[in-house]
Amino acid sequence: MHPERRFRHGTSVSPSSFTVLSGDSWGSGYTPPHPFLRKYRLGVYLTKEGKIRYGPLFPNFRCYSLSDKGANMSFKREAVEGVSFVEHPRLRRYLGLEPHFALSLLLRGYDTVYTPENPLFHIRHESLSRTAYKSVLSEIISEQSLMESLLRDLLDQLG
Repeated sequence: MHPERRFRHGTSVSPSSFTVLSGDSWGSGYTPPHPFLRKYRLGVYLTKEGKIRYGPLFPNFRCYSLSDKGANMSFKREAVEGVSFVEHPRLRRYLGLEPHFALSLLLRGYDTVYTPENPLFHIRHESLSRTAYKSVLSEIISEQSLMESLLRDLLDQLG
């Protein structure tokens, strides 16, 4: 079956094209996905602990995938009505915001799909989540830990 015809539910697309530097691809350090996200294991997925991981097809092939770093995501209107972005007073960078949003859509019965046919990557300068300053590293680690906690809260809704 043609890959584009497999996805019957609403789709969201995160057309980012970047190199995964985390070492989380299959081979060394593979951690299985949360059971609810098994079909997402080839793209961006979450572990039972709420940690974001990258499967072997991401970012080069079309696959089921949570959204990742996606200022250029697109969604069907009916899929996102009533879904809001997570807000928390201790978050400034919102690392993991896109997977959190995508997981909210999955909980509503939608699937999210990564398509590399529309690559876009535009880091022209540092930002809140991309910085060279080591002085903010502890802030980033703290925020990442908090976001993992928020992701676990969503995963807990799965039962």
